[in-house]
Amino acid sequence: MVRLADGATLPYETLLIATGARARTWPGEGADLAGIFTIRTVEDARSLRNALAQRPGRVLVVGAGLIGCEAASCCRDLGLDVTLVDPNPTPLARLLGTVIGGTLAGRMRDAGVDIRMNTKIHSFSGEKGGVRRAHLPGGATIATDLVIVALGATRETGWLAAAGLRADAGGLTCDAACRAMTLAGELDPAIYAAGDVARWPNPLTGNRPMTVEHWGNAVDQARHAAANMLARPSEQPPYGHLPAFWSSQFGLNIKLVGLTEGADALAVVQGARASQRFLAVYGRAGRSVAAVSFDQARWLPAYAEAVAAGSAFPPILGATDQPRIEWLEPGFPVPRRSTDQAAPTLEAAPG
Repeated sequence: MVRLADGATLPYETLLIATGARARTWPGEGADLAGIFTIRTVEDARSLRNALAQRPGRVLVVGAGLIGCEAASCCRDLGLDVTLVDPNPTPLARLLGTVIGGTLAGRMRDAGVDIRMNTKIHSFSGEKGGVRRAHLPGGATIATDLVIVALGATRETGWLAAAGLRADAGGLTCDAACRAMTLAGELDPAIYAAGDVARWPNPLTGNRPMTVEHWGNAVDQARHAAANMLARPSEQPPYGHLPAFWSSQFGLNIKLVGLTEGADALAVVQGARASQRFLAVYGRAGRSVAAVSFDQARWLPAYAEAVAAGSAFPPILGATDQPRIEWLEPGFPVPRRSTDQAAPTLEAAPG
């Protein structure tokens, strides 16, 4: 039985939970000031578009993940001054590592973005109810009259607190067939989950529990969960998904397939980082786990197949058009302690 906020109840035989996620808002001082935005819903985007149309003097983007980087790119396309702040050494450092992230940082600087890496925001202050300054821990300030907070997402699981399911801010834990797990570690055969809220062991990534923030996964997983909901209990195939996204920013088309989390090696196998046109493969314990392309997507399908198959790293050697391979360490920052208790998450822009 599902109990609604107004007290009404809805009976069910089988239930699909697809409540998604919400944008993390600014958690500190100044959160109530006007001019501070997040990006998650259509309403969020409309409000931000209207504010940007007023030509703010400087936009401050907090967080250099995919959403933050794309927001900075859009603001520069509009001719607005932009400062990008992030506590990591480079943009996309936790997704792509600092080696590839450093390439993107150079592109951003060339586009006129004021990049402040290894920097945290302490608080915001304002005038007449609107944001005007960001305060850094050391006492320095950044002038701004519009802030975009891009700090990731939190799964919509709060309403499940009394449901007896294994759910937290990192998602609702499921088995490989998308069936929800109870607090006792047992399957609930009548409850399934799909999309951003689902945390499941993905057979294409070594059965490591993960969540994926991308519309492509939401569509595919919902379709798979629906089929399992209609099937016999003995006919519950696992859901396998190769994470993938694309992002257009600063004149680049960036595409990633696979999961970079835990990668211990990196090889640039096509093109060159100096030209900002290349394809690189990530390895983990001798296997290919992900591939990323910067304006070199024509080779990506072959590497995606190799990643899905768990081929040796790197999977393709000696191709006629392959330059000398550049061998590197990815340069991932030290993992942060997370309060979400979630396994790897792929945060993706809506591409």
